[in-house]
Amino acid sequence: MIPTNVQDIMAKMNSASFQAYVVGGSVRDIVLGKEPSDFDLATDARPEQVCDLFDNVKSTENSRAHGTVFVGGVGVTTFRTDHDEDGRSARVEFADNILDDTSRRDFTFNGMAMLPNGKIYDPFDGQGDLEKKVVRAIGDPGQRVRESYVRMLRACRFMALDSKMKMDYWLFKAIKRNRGLIQQVPVELIQRELMKMMAYPAPMSGVDAMRVTGLLHEVLPELVQTIGMQQKGCFKHEFNVFHHSLLAMSAIPAEKPLLRFAALLHDIGKADTRLVDGDGNLHFYGHEEVGAQIAGDIMTRLRFSNAEIDYVTTLVREHMTLNTYYVPTTMRGVRRLLGRLGDVPIADLLLLKAADRFARDGISRSDNAERDDGIRQMVATIVSESHALKVTDLAINGHDLIGMGLEPGPLFRQILNRLLEEALDTPERNNREYLLETARRLSNET
Repeated sequence: MIPTNVQDIMAKMNSASFQAYVVGGSVRDIVLGKEPSDFDLATDARPEQVCDLFDNVKSTENSRAHGTVFVGGVGVTTFRTDHDEDGRSARVEFADNILDDTSRRDFTFNGMAMLPNGKIYDPFDGQGDLEKKVVRAIGDPGQRVRESYVRMLRACRFMALDSKMKMDYWLFKAIKRNRGLIQQVPVELIQRELMKMMAYPAPMSGVDAMRVTGLLHEVLPELVQTIGMQQKGCFKHEFNVFHHSLLAMSAIPAEKPLLRFAALLHDIGKADTRLVDGDGNLHFYGHEEVGAQIAGDIMTRLRFSNAEIDYVTTLVREHMTLNTYYVPTTMRGVRRLLGRLGDVPIADLLLLKAADRFARDGISRSDNAERDDGIRQMVATIVSESHALKVTDLAINGHDLIGMGLEPGPLFRQILNRLLEEALDTPERNNREYLLETARRLSNET
């Protein structure tokens, strides 16, 4: 249950007359029957005492100020109490007992602690709340929220532990009353909480908790516009855009949290492209392009990396490509699709489209397998034969154009793009002799 290296640390601390408990999410995961990803310890020993006790200790001035040192990679933190300052940071004071330490934590199931023998110290009945599937604050919910505003979003994240999770009424009221304070939380923390939510078993419950508490309006206002937006009459859609997006997100495997986020945002452009024609038919022309721009704006605001932004916006932009009417059926079409995808695996686009289809009309992800297998086979052929999919795959480059007497500039890009078009249409043309000859001709035409 507790790894040997962690048990050894606890045993050595106990032999030196110090208390030692496993605390935090690892205890919650153990109670839920999950394998914890890491373990943290809490103790009455002060940081300098822990340092004196062990040789393999690492810490920083900031970590020691918060009572934490790392023994062989395991975080060991002195019992402490956090006193409210401004909801974004707190004044830390060390404590001498586990009750004071657990009392400062956010929710009952995070206030549990485990002894070396596996016995669980549970002063707030966190095990009971996990069994009843309730997210409940320790003590006064309003005070817990005011101590750390990000706890409001954390509460919604823990709603994603199970589709049957419920939020304690008084915690719900405290979040709803203070939801605007989430704007004062660093966006990096908001991004982290959203991604953790995406990796949980029931992200649909977490996002919906954000909706009912009002946090969705504060964090992802663009998504709020899709709530209740009907799309019946547009292909086979039965659900409103928001509910459809939640279903698509939930149909993606949990081990792909960023793909789940892409699924959540894949139809976000529909709010700005909704059109009813003269016959009363509903359309969302170009929603994938508009949605990609909106998704990029959201992710930039939340400070995702450029690679993450490119991944999600590419998937949002291309999610209609594998629609029945647009699916590539030739090697040429698949090559062009791969070129547009860049570093995004086509397997992820296939997963997104399957989830989209499932959320639209309930078709299982195993349907259309023959078509998808055909695309995969063409992709395998293209990869094995090293077809050119982007400019950098061409048999010549900018240095070759300079050698022809051309000066770097916009003409470079125009010529290389034209050459890529040729290679995409006819892979055999991606040879140095042909490309140089074509480049000379194109340069003379301009």
